[in-house]
Amino acid sequence: AFGTPRTLLRYGGYLTGPARGSAVAVARAWLSTHRVAFGLSAAGVRGLVVSRDYMNPASRTHVITFTQVFGGLQAAEGGRLNVAVTKTGRILSFTGTPRPSAGLSARPRLSIAAAVGALARSVAPRAGFRASVTGRTGRWTRFAAGPFGWPQYARAVAFPAAHAVRPAYEVIFTPSTSNMMDVVVDAVTGKVLFRQSLTDSYVAGPM
Repeated sequence: AFGTPRTLLRYGGYLTGPARGSAVAVARAWLSTHRVAFGLSAAGVRGLVVSRDYMNPASRTHVITFTQVFGGLQAAEGGRLNVAVTKTGRILSFTGTPRPSAGLSARPRLSIAAAVGALARSVAPRAGFRASVTGRTGRWTRFAAGPFGWPQYARAVAFPAAHAVRPAYEVIFTPSTSNMMDVVVDAVTGKVLFRQSLTDSYVAGPM
C-alpha cells in the first residue's frame, strides 16, 4: 500500500550478525541503517514508539513492535514495524506496514467529543446519545455510556494512507455487549476511514 517492504527474512539464517545492546536499541539501530528502504526520515526513526516488546521464553527472541508517529500523533491501522531480535542481537526478520515519513495533511477541525457524537448518531440515530467526557484512561478519553450501557473510548491518532496522513480519532464504540467496534473517524471531515468489528469476524475498511 505504501511502496515499502512488508516482509524481510533469510530462510535458514539471519539478516544481520550479532550485536550488543537491548533488543529495542538493536532493532532501532537496524531500522535507522536501512531507513531509506522503509521510507523513514532520521527523525521518523527516532520518533518510533515501542508499543510492544514480546520475548519468547523458550528462545529469548524479542519481537519489537514500533508504531510510527506523524505530527505528534501515533498511527492507527498502519504504520507498524515488527522486528525480531535474537538473544545474541541478530535481526531475525521484519514484518510491517511502514508509511514513508510525512506530516499531517490537515489540522483537526472536529473535537474528539464531536467525532464520538457523530459516530453514535450514524450507528444508532434514535439512541439520543450525548458525548460527555467522564475521564481518561492512558491516552484514551472516556465518555459516559448514555443509553448504551457501556462507556465509549476515543483517542487522537494519525491515519496513514497512500496519498496523505490524516488527523483522526480512533473510537472503541460499544452500543451493546454483542456489538463492539474499532472505528477511525477523520478529524476534519467526520468521515469513517476504517471500521472493524471486535465481536465478530466482519471487517469493513478502509472506507
